Amino acid sequence: MSKLDELLARIDPVETINGSDERVAHALNSYQYFQSVVTYFDEFELIVGDFYWHVESIMLDAEGKINPKDIIKQKYARQVLNEIYGPHGSATAFSIANTGVEGGLYGIYRKVGEVFARKDAESLIDSEVDDFINEIKHDDSQYEAAIEEYVQKYGQILPQEVTEDDADDIRANFGKALKQHPFLVKRMRELGRI
Repeated sequence: MSKLDELLARIDPVETINGSDERVAHALNSYQYFQSVVTYFDEFELIVGDFYWHVESIMLDAEGKINPKDIIKQKYARQVLNEIYGPHGSATAFSIANTGVEGGLYGIYRKVGEVFARKDAESLIDSEVDDFINEIKHDDSQYEAAIEEYVQKYGQILPQEVTEDDADDIRANFGKALKQHPFLVKRMRELGRI
């Protein structure tokens, strides 16, 4: 098995994306969800901050080991809500939780969970790919061989524009291509193309 094959096995969607999704699903299923509509903004911030920390602690395998202050939990929850709903994320999310539209509070939990799952998977993948690239980048022949092997094995599922012109785009952005590989493989598997 080549070094590239070893890397691709470590970053396979089953190991990275699916694993992150499973941890988030566990967090969603294990969170005590008492209501679907929230009346007061302060109450909303406490609930979302608590949920944020619940997911974070499960993702870090730190459940019950650390319990930061509410203000810290709320700060990080606000950042995620802004990422999901835009610059006024907390206000938008509160409106959703208050009216019950878009799944209400549980819909917000699901979206927060999706952000966690994506970031967790990306972090795992980025770390593995960065280590791989750092290991081979000082040996031009090894680096070129890895690119050739990747294009030969996966060229049929890569967008045509990245493989044309002697795969110059892959050569210039090999690390980036590898970081997108698990997401591409997951999509292709879902479509039954690999």
